[in-house]
Amino acid sequence: HPESYVAAEKLIEFLGYTMKDVEEGNLSDIKNRMKDKDLTSLAEELGIGVPTLRDIVDASDVLRSVDTERVAVPVARVSVPGITREAPAP
Repeated sequence: HPESYVAAEKLIEFLGYTMKDVEEGNLSDIKNRMKDKDLTSLAEELGIGVPTLRDIVDASDVLRSVDTERVAVPVARVSVPGITREAPAP
């Protein structure tokens, strides 16, 4: 959710990660880093609710499990009168 991006960035920084860690999927211990945190206080500090905070942390597991080298890029057909070609979808 775009409205949570700023909170996610603040959380990443709070937990001692960098954006490079996020880009490279180096968040394997995020739940361990979160275990001693007061979720209510942390969510309040980030300006989000506890459910959104949990969603952000859970999304880190998804980020780690996506192999971007193997994800297929969708292809769309582009049709111009007299010319038809395939192009990556926007």
